[in-house]
Amino acid sequence: MMRNAVKEKCGYMMFFLLLGFMLIQSYMGDFGEPRFEEDIIVGLTQSEREKINQIVNADASENEIPVEVRPPDENEYIKDLDKKIEEEIDLSEFLIEDFASDSVQYVDSLELIRKAIFVEPKAVAHSDNFIDIGMILINLQKTPTFDSQFQWKITRTFDSMMTYSSGTPLHFVVITDQDSKVAVAKYFSHFISKRISEGAILQPSWRKKKMKGLPVLKISLVELKAIKQIDEPFIHALKMNTQEKDDETIDKYSSDLFYIGPLYHRAFEKLERLIFIDTTDIHFYEDVKVLHEQFDNIKDEIMGVGLDLSPHYRKFLVDYLLLNPDSPLGLPGKQQGFNTGVVLYRFDNMRKNKLYNSLLTPEKVNELSRLYMYNMTLGDQDWFTNLGFSHPELFFILPCQFNAQTSIQYLRPPWESMFDKYHYCDEKKNMKIIHRNGCGPMPEQCGYTPEPDSEYWAGKSHMTDMYMDIEALWEIMRDVHLGLVKFELFQAEGS
Repeated sequence: MMRNAVKEKCGYMMFFLLLGFMLIQSYMGDFGEPRFEEDIIVGLTQSEREKINQIVNADASENEIPVEVRPPDENEYIKDLDKKIEEEIDLSEFLIEDFASDSVQYVDSLELIRKAIFVEPKAVAHSDNFIDIGMILINLQKTPTFDSQFQWKITRTFDSMMTYSSGTPLHFVVITDQDSKVAVAKYFSHFISKRISEGAILQPSWRKKKMKGLPVLKISLVELKAIKQIDEPFIHALKMNTQEKDDETIDKYSSDLFYIGPLYHRAFEKLERLIFIDTTDIHFYEDVKVLHEQFDNIKDEIMGVGLDLSPHYRKFLVDYLLLNPDSPLGLPGKQQGFNTGVVLYRFDNMRKNKLYNSLLTPEKVNELSRLYMYNMTLGDQDWFTNLGFSHPELFFILPCQFNAQTSIQYLRPPWESMFDKYHYCDEKKNMKIIHRNGCGPMPEQCGYTPEPDSEYWAGKSHMTDMYMDIEALWEIMRDVHLGLVKFELFQAEGS
């Protein structure tokens, strides 16, 4: 009997581990921290649910590991650590602009980064052999440091970028604000220190990186206000054509930061091109240099941007389609709408394009919004999409492999039958950048439980995207083991 009990318990634990690997995105991928209270699997009886919860929450004292404080034994990984770190720093010199003396300093410490000095947008310049990468990092909660959820997400982005880097120098153009600049500086200081230390300690066989250490990095902090003030009436017009929203601490799209993209070419006067990424949910599976090479395909267009891989804009064009029932706008294809999670800006083309610049007025914003008859919800992404409906020649469509979105928000009636036409990109092995936006990877996590007789779901798994973060999985298991969190894989019925 005891043997059967042990086998039963081991069986359930193996089941739990497998679910942990399969469902790690549901805990970490979309929300940044473990979520232990949602019922994400249906179909088990109440007794089965209770039994698994009892096993998972078994008294941690049975498996307690005594805490022992002792100095580690010196071994080949710890020995000569200072020398190893120095070698890493030699290969990972951190550049920071000293605009007072107009010189570039190679620093041995991270003290200059922590000073968090703003740079005027017009002073940001390209350096030979560098790839310029723009991003927005603003702490909408206005706390001294980023919260753990936000920090986990941006670390995922930068870790993946560094992992696949072949060593091309990178210039981060970070747009932030006065309340966030210290948190941003602290974050980059910690991130760089951590990566250098790991590079010094880990043996080459443990690295999946293409290079040892970090590429040469350069950071320019730019104040959001300096870009906004270039044309505040234009930004105000965009916001006035947006659906009423909660405060920016609740709904991020209420913030000015989501409406400044159309003005970048006027802000960064010395830059001709800039990659811009959403830092919270982008995961690189290829060297960023390969993304940069896509600039070669942009001729006269103002930017390269990927499609929004959902019927989002077809839904929002409902009033327009009542008057224009034969319009192809929003249907699967080149005019299904844009997603600005990854954008390749050609500022040189934007500056010289008379048509584009003629549209940067409050009157033209209102006119475009009235034409397509919906209020924006996603900031300047909606404005660029509307502009693309009217003037598709202004945009180069970035191959979907560079912005493969995972959200299945619209995988429900009435869109189920055609969702794959919008959403499918390519085999996963060919993806360069995964954009983990929206909800998923199961429809239940998007608030929809498919009906048992659903034709679309017949014979299909509800797990649409399997994404594993091994480090996050072990952290969850550690916390459960130590009793730091109460883990309930299944909710009791009625709760």
